[in-house]
Amino acid sequence: MNERLLNNIGIIESERRYLYVPYSENKKAKIKGARWCREKKLWYCSKKKEELFSKWHKEREKIYINSKYNDRREVRDLGGKWDKKVKSWYCYSNNKELLDRFKKSIII
Repeated sequence: MNERLLNNIGIIESERRYLYVPYSENKKAKIKGARWCREKKLWYCSKKKEELFSKWHKEREKIYINSKYNDRREVRDLGGKWDKKVKSWYCYSNNKELLDRFKKSIII
């Protein structure tokens, strides 16, 4: 078997388009046909079908959120992550739901 073939669906590494899917949208991506890469911990699709996943193409950028302590569960449930070094919540730039909810708390 070719070592470059990954997973049982047979998408070759060079033919993958990695996606930046917020946790809250995992099910939507899976329904559209995205697959999960355990090694990179990212969703991906075939480059032939990348038009279906255009909303998740943009490279992700960390955006820090200055949320109140009482909001921590909501931030986490919307896909936020805790940065131990910075001691602040953050999300990626493609997580529109979290950014819209906490837009007044974004740290620039």
